[in-house]
Amino acid sequence: MITLSGMESGWGSTSRTDVEDARRALDDAAVARQRGAARAVSPWWYHVATGLVLFCVFLSFSVGGGVVFFVPPLGAVAVIVLGVLVRRVRGVEVDRTRDLRGGWGPNMCYYGLFLVLTGVGAYLEFGAQWRWSMAVAGALLLVPTIMIGRHNDLAKRRERGARA
Repeated sequence: MITLSGMESGWGSTSRTDVEDARRALDDAAVARQRGAARAVSPWWYHVATGLVLFCVFLSFSVGGGVVFFVPPLGAVAVIVLGVLVRRVRGVEVDRTRDLRGGWGPNMCYYGLFLVLTGVGAYLEFGAQWRWSMAVAGALLLVPTIMIGRHNDLAKRRERGARA
């Protein structure tokens, strides 16, 4: 006669404490997932500061002179420093475009808008000699920069809340 030891030892039965322990473990996992999803969102000031840095870089091209040589590199350093600050404050990476599921569409629209406004602003500023065209292009990019950053934050939060 063949016997299955698991079946003979009550392998298929569950006690009330096992069910309660499993439910408690699932609740703990849900709380941890929600906490992690909340941390995935950058602080309120991050995207505003990034948009303002971008505006200052564009503004420097309209101001001209020696400002053009040090503001864009300082802007790049400022964005890196902002990213390091967010990583230290929240413990998350700020580049949200690499791993977003279904998030490429809005990001590609933003990048397209960025390229068009940069090209038009540069042509008007330097080709047509319309002063302050680059500053206007930077101002027009300020709100979309903040919006796409918030969009990416929320997408990352939803993604992290749905996983794990």
